[in-house]
Amino acid sequence: MTNLFKLLSIGLLVWCVKMAPASAQFCRQVDGHRICILKIERSAKNYWQYQAMVSTDGIERPTASYDCRDRSITEPDGNMSLFRSRKDGDLVCSLYRARG
Repeated sequence: MTNLFKLLSIGLLVWCVKMAPASAQFCRQVDGHRICILKIERSAKNYWQYQAMVSTDGIERPTASYDCRDRSITEPDGNMSLFRSRKDGDLVCSLYRARG
């Protein structure tokens, strides 16, 4: 019985090690759309700027630059849009708190 217990314990340990780590997503419902922040990094130089990968209704967008002061989004190809035309900017910048 002890050998069976050891074997089951080793099997459980191997199974737990092989499991993929959990990935947390920050998701919100905005105007009937599910917007999730998949990856986000704050600029070291300008604390009001973020690089974020966002998905809208399960469709991933490429990593874009979010400027929370100007309320603008710059895509990797250089196209710029304002927050009022896209809802993901408000969600990304909800993490930003103005200093001072």
